[in-house]
Amino acid sequence: MEKIIHITDAEKFKKELSDEIYERLKGTIPRKWLRSSEVCEMLGISYSVLQQARIAGDIPAAKLSTGTWLYPYDGVVEALEAKTTGGRTGKL
Repeated sequence: MEKIIHITDAEKFKKELSDEIYERLKGTIPRKWLRSSEVCEMLGISYSVLQQARIAGDIPAAKLSTGTWLYPYDGVVEALEAKTTGGRTGKL
């Protein structure tokens, strides 16, 4: 016996499968860009300290046309490592 699949059923299945794959991969792929709040949380610093570090050039950043600042994950890690010396930390 032949089964007929309607387009709406196929589209629903595609959406469910896509959502499931996204949920499973969400935590495994590191994000390339971070928002200010994520950097502050990651480093345990306030927004004003992050702003000072950005202005001083200690942390690389890009400003979107919307006014949102984004920080490259690798740049944040490198800035943190550059301020860490022999168990003593420099000011970020």
